[in-house]
Amino acid sequence: MNTPHNMFELKDIFTVIPNWANWIAQDEDGAWWAYEAHPNQHDIGWYENEVGRIKKIGHDIQNPDWENSLTRIREK
Repeated sequence: MNTPHNMFELKDIFTVIPNWANWIAQDEDGAWWAYEAHPNQHDIGWYENEVGRIKKIGHDIQNPDWENSLTRIREK
């Protein structure tokens, strides 16, 4: 499992992750999102693939390494 960037620790994220979420990822601007289905990547973050739910779960400082933040947190 990838380690989240800076102050926003996984233990803090898990208190707000919906039980339907299978993936978490951080955008370049620091926004953390939960995804039901594997998200797609665009030039500054992640977006839903039109299958499944999405929810913003937090915000941290900008992350220049956001492309490595996608983490599977549970199996379907």
